[in-house]
Amino acid sequence: MEVIAAAETGGAKVSLTDFEAAIEKLDSIETMPAVAQQLLQITSDPDFNMSQLHDLVQTDQVIAAKILRVASSPFYGSRPATNLRAALIRIGMRDLRKLVMASAMMGSKTTKFTEALWRYSLKTAALSEAIAQLVRTKDLDDPFLCGLMHDFGTILMNQVIGKPYRTAIGEPCAEAQRDIEFDTYGFDHCDLGVMVAQKWKLFEALEHVMQHHHDPLVVEELGLSEASQVAVFLVSLARQMALGLPEETSELVTELCQRLALSEEELAECEARGMERYNDMYSGLLPSRT
Repeated sequence: MEVIAAAETGGAKVSLTDFEAAIEKLDSIETMPAVAQQLLQITSDPDFNMSQLHDLVQTDQVIAAKILRVASSPFYGSRPATNLRAALIRIGMRDLRKLVMASAMMGSKTTKFTEALWRYSLKTAALSEAIAQLVRTKDLDDPFLCGLMHDFGTILMNQVIGKPYRTAIGEPCAEAQRDIEFDTYGFDHCDLGVMVAQKWKLFEALEHVMQHHHDPLVVEELGLSEASQVAVFLVSLARQMALGLPEETSELVTELCQRLALSEEELAECEARGMERYNDMYSGLLPSRT
């Protein structure tokens, strides 16, 4: 692998020898909280039960508080949840995995940069779910988790490089983000994200979503399963919606709607349903800012 030259960014020197060095550095920082790791292990068993999740969630006061907040949200009728077990029962097994996972990944504190990124990611997750409800492709992997973690490589770039990285790209999800990353560091957040997904042994579709959410149509040439292709298409469409669709639908959005067999009316329906779910439910998961 070619050596990546050190770069001057925002007045601070960033020294990364190569892509492998960035991957190795991730081993020295907390990339995946213990609760999230345990959650993935528990819920990978089709016979997991509510008691296992309760025992896990109650070990983390921050996650427990978020679950209580969500259970008391308008999405669940705005009735106060009086205790954790009642909150878990109200939310139900279907939603618990993604809510606990989202809470664990976001942590308890955030900065202006990470708050903007997690807000965008939660919107993308909600919109991905809404699209998936209409697409109904067989064997489609968790659309919420695909939407939530599709841009996790950006979180990792921020953890590995820090302030010079934030200075270089400005706002997260900027249009030129990938170009800036590659020109400055020799790799981008998609490269880093998919490598970490492989290290964590996440499901296949999520790896492809992490790698190709900026260039989704390329997956048609890679011989992927239909479910993986659809996951990339719907998350790519959802992220466009989360960023705000232009008044005139872009060529990419039109292409993605064609691949997913979505009409303009259905697209508008997905946007309304997804944003309602985000506002009434998922926005309560955002951590406080430091």
